[in-house]
Amino acid sequence: QIRTRYYPYVISKSTEEMIAYMKTNGVVAEAYAPFASGAGGLLKDPVIEKIGAKCGKNVGQVILRWLVQQGCIALPKSSNFKRAKGILEAFDFKLSEDDMNAIAALDKGFRTCPDPNEIP
Repeated sequence: QIRTRYYPYVISKSTEEMIAYMKTNGVVAEAYAPFASGAGGLLKDPVIEKIGAKCGKNVGQVILRWLVQQGCIALPKSSNFKRAKGILEAFDFKLSEDDMNAIAALDKGFRTCPDPNEIP
């Protein structure tokens, strides 16, 4: 198991390659801070909101489902009991291939911490 920051606004080619390599070698990717620590407007993204409305889910549940369908473990954090309970409702639906691709297309290169490829 390897932990990496992975969420819809930071889907770099190197992260996708790393996750594919891990899958091939039986290693599970762990998506740390799957909601971008609440930064960058991710939790109010109109594309994800639209998908959520179609599925009867909130943005957080859609993001978690997107990660799970890629075979990632997600580590969401919430101090709100209602939201924490809602995390469990990310497992009772599936996103279509079109929905998965629409979310993947949201990459903005937005990071909440330094890019590890740029640290000397």
